[in-house]
Amino acid sequence: AHSTTYSATSGVSGETINLKVSSGTNSITNKGTQALTVACDTVSGGRAKCTNYTLTSTSKTLTVNAKTLSLPNITSCSNKTYNGNTTASCTLGSYSGVVSGDTVTIGATCTFADADVGTGKTVTCTSYTTGNNNYTAASGSKTSTANITAKSIAVSWGTVTWTYDGEAHSTTYSATSGVSGETINLKVSSGT
Repeated sequence: AHSTTYSATSGVSGETINLKVSSGTNSITNKGTQALTVACDTVSGGRAKCTNYTLTSTSKTLTVNAKTLSLPNITSCSNKTYNGNTTASCTLGSYSGVVSGDTVTIGATCTFADADVGTGKTVTCTSYTTGNNNYTAASGSKTSTANITAKSIAVSWGTVTWTYDGEAHSTTYSATSGVSGETINLKVSSGT
């Protein structure tokens, strides 16, 4: 917990003004603010009367700011199968500088540079979080790499075997599924 000091700057010769907290609390631990007001408690020496003095600047706001933590490195990012989006899943390192006994939960938004298939694609993690109001993550980003592999799609075929009847026959074919919002159109790549 943090507390401040306060004193009256001067009284008349031979008199000491002793202060007390009149409202608020002279103690703050977590991120936030605490109003504090002091007043004359007693006067030592001389006429020893608080009413002989008018105090100024008697109120202050105690403030604890969140501690900024440096961004941890990315331990690894998982490869994934093409799914049409850039979302990446990464394992992040630990924050350093956390006060003993405190718990922080690391989080970040990690994305591939684009959604397409590729090897060694750049993954960027941003918007780090700490899960603890007493801490904030430094701004910036960290990068790593991971792969996006092609999604396996089965081709669905119509009839491919007939009994001879003098007629020309053809079959139908279609891709069974693509990722949401994408339709796969097929073409004959060999044969007729």
